[in-house]
Amino acid sequence: MKDASPTPIRYGGRPMELWISRVLLFGVLLSTAITLAGLALFLAKGGGSGQSLSGLVDQQRMAANFGSILHGVARADGKSLIRLGLLALILTPIARVAMSLFLFLREGDRVFVLITAAVLCILLGGLIASALT
Repeated sequence: MKDASPTPIRYGGRPMELWISRVLLFGVLLSTAITLAGLALFLAKGGGSGQSLSGLVDQQRMAANFGSILHGVARADGKSLIRLGLLALILTPIARVAMSLFLFLREGDRVFVLITAAVLCILLGGLIASALT
């Protein structure tokens, strides 16, 4: 009797789930490393004196565009590096959807390509809309 379970989608000899999990793992590890480096830089420059960590990530003062974050990172500003780490964390699920889209395109699965493309458009639209406000 044959096993009725479907064979996993493979790309490059590896299951699709492995590629997606690697994207998620890389995104989380990268954002963690960037955020911790920013926190260390912030504390090393004496930024922590008299300021709580909740004040460090205050949403009113966190509002910044991507250009100002990069400008702050170039100036070795710890807060900007923390913001970059948080941005990397926000972009991680979007990268996961983009990876899924690529893998579904390679497989030729038109239904999932359309669904995944729609989800990616919604995520990117939300990201752009939030950046514009």
